[in-house]
Amino acid sequence: MHKLILLGLMTATAVQAGIQGRVVDAETGEPLVGANVVVREHRAGSATNLDGFFRITTLEQGSYQLQASFQGYAPEEKAAVVTGDAADWVVFELQAEALRLDELVYIAREGDSELRNETVNTGRIRLKAARMASMPATLESDVVRSFQSMPGVLQASDYSSDLHVRGSAGDENLILLDGVEVYNPNHLGGVFSSFIPSTVKMADLQRSSFPAEFGGRTGSVLSVQSRQGNRKSLSADLRLGALSSSAMLAGPFSRGTWMLAARRTYLDLASRTMMEHEIPYYFLDLQGGLELDLSERDRLGLSVYDSGDVFDSGALDLKFGNRAATLRLRRILHSGLFVRGVASWTSYHADHVIGGEEGYTSRNRLEDWTGRIELESTGSRLDLLAGFSLKSLQTSLGQEFHGSSLRDVKQGMSESALYASLSWKPNDTWIVEPGLRAVAYGTEALQDASSSKDASAYIRMEPRLGVKYMLSERVRLKAAWGLYNQGLQKYSRDQDTNSFIWTALDSTAAPTHAIHWTGGIEADLPGDILLDLEGYYKRLGDVREGAAFQNREEAAGTTIRELFELGKARAFGVDLGLHRESGRWNGMLAYSLSWAIRDFDSLNGGRPYYAFFDTRHNLNTVLHREFHFDRLRGFPFSGGFRLFRFNSARFTVSGRYASGHRYTGSTQRRLIGGEGLDASERQLADFGARNTKQLRDYSRLDLSWSMLHKTAGREFECKVGVLNLLNAPNYWGVSLASSQDPANQRLVEKKDNGMSRMPSIELIWRFK
Repeated sequence: MHKLILLGLMTATAVQAGIQGRVVDAETGEPLVGANVVVREHRAGSATNLDGFFRITTLEQGSYQLQASFQGYAPEEKAAVVTGDAADWVVFELQAEALRLDELVYIAREGDSELRNETVNTGRIRLKAARMASMPATLESDVVRSFQSMPGVLQASDYSSDLHVRGSAGDENLILLDGVEVYNPNHLGGVFSSFIPSTVKMADLQRSSFPAEFGGRTGSVLSVQSRQGNRKSLSADLRLGALSSSAMLAGPFSRGTWMLAARRTYLDLASRTMMEHEIPYYFLDLQGGLELDLSERDRLGLSVYDSGDVFDSGALDLKFGNRAATLRLRRILHSGLFVRGVASWTSYHADHVIGGEEGYTSRNRLEDWTGRIELESTGSRLDLLAGFSLKSLQTSLGQEFHGSSLRDVKQGMSESALYASLSWKPNDTWIVEPGLRAVAYGTEALQDASSSKDASAYIRMEPRLGVKYMLSERVRLKAAWGLYNQGLQKYSRDQDTNSFIWTALDSTAAPTHAIHWTGGIEADLPGDILLDLEGYYKRLGDVREGAAFQNREEAAGTTIRELFELGKARAFGVDLGLHRESGRWNGMLAYSLSWAIRDFDSLNGGRPYYAFFDTRHNLNTVLHREFHFDRLRGFPFSGGFRLFRFNSARFTVSGRYASGHRYTGSTQRRLIGGEGLDASERQLADFGARNTKQLRDYSRLDLSWSMLHKTAGREFECKVGVLNLLNAPNYWGVSLASSQDPANQRLVEKKDNGMSRMPSIELIWRFK
């Protein structure tokens, strides 16, 4: 089968020689992923791949004028010649430039339109570094929070960077950093994501119906690509934020590049000097990478990543984090044919200790070894991608209370997948993208002595299909469908957005499975506005929710079937996006109408109920105004007292309105225990029907002002803003407390407030 795939790839690339080449950043030499290369005389065009390569083969012999464009860069034109026996090689080195002129921006948008005419692109949102930097943020720029304003993406609260994408729970998202899974993507309970902003080149979010090269999750895919380094000179990015600071250094060496970055919060250090009581918490991120050109055709890459959180107050000790190392090899086998090999190791840990070692302890471990090889080919009207991946997972969960073991189980799981997908353009009207992923989940025999379950295997076929029809030059229809499976699960309960416990599949419960339908329309409207309207429907089976303890004396189960309640789910809705990325005024409007419904025989009396993140209406608006000055301005005053000077600026206003989250209300109280306990310790709540209550609607208005001073080889940027300008009391949850009336002790609901009005500031220095 491997020989047939390779033969097909070689055949597809041998159609025409055409034109090929690379698009890179002129200052750093980094490849520009997703840059657009178009032929000025024709509609033919191409987008660059992960290595910055492009290939155009739908041309007759002759001379042509090519134009390369990329958002945030000045377009460049070059001449090329198509002959019958060799491919002309063209290298574009684009200069970063503020987009000031509408005519200049319009040319760049032509390339974007050409890209939309080359791919089906259902449910996909791509954010490049420049656009992420301008998106609304909490205290400082954050790659994950940049997507929370997008249609179809719901946030759990002001304090959480969890993504609930088109009716999927947070653990149903596949989150990748340079192709490697990240199991702990959040810091500080979700206030920040684990990605260092200065290292991020671009990020792709595929909200549903994602292609066959991605698997192991039933919801969505967030793929983050890191910067490779600077091939021309030493560069630096230093950031000082309200709660954390970071530094990134990159430069050339021999025949390659290197990059090092670090970020740390100083909440613990600041609280020692500024507060009466120290906050014993910090997080630390470290990231590094090497890229080495072994030859003109071969490149070797190495990445390392270490991210962790520590909270130690004596009575409460929390430690969790993620470590990873990746080795990549890319080789050009033939004109337009690439092979990539990836080997990675990931380690995740989560330790919770409450009340010291004699209290409650929970220790979760996950180790992931993954190998992957892929073949990619670009042809005249056919692009192919085929690959094989093998993942080996080991998880362990140990829990104790007062020295007695509650859980002590080790589980192993393997995930083998063979996949292939192609993008076929039979004519200028249709694009067809079929794909197939064959996956086998293998489980080990449970290693707990109390269980006699044997090992088992689950084999699943996951076909995928996407289609686009060009209704006209400015209007495109699209549709996609696919099957998906998920073996790895997080132990979490309804409304629990901060679960840290991962469990592998075992022989007692099949993988969670899902089917996605997606359809929509794209239209290029007057004023350089892109309209993107999509509807979706997801149906899931063997969905898991963490089972509750009945009492402390009950022996807890150690199998997946005993750890989780199993049920079904469905999600459906409509997402509308209006985007304008050009001109002095730009921004977006995003609206989502959505439903997320769960159905468990063992929960809610067997009746269907809404998921807690079911929020019917979500409206987000982001509006930017760009300013470019002929002379330097000063802050806060141009003359006299000033802290710094700037020659360009951006004003941003962002607003959000959303229906309130659902929750389960308490109906009455009951007493437990006996003499010697006060009333608050003796009270428990009885709850009514699940998630029938709803918090008040959410509304928030943020303002920010970004000032940039750019000179040859260096930049300084200051971002100031106000979060939640109107100080809306945006509740995100409900907790139970005892009433203050000593004569009538009872449990009352207390709504947990979101972020109050808060100023924010971030200072950024860049050197090249």
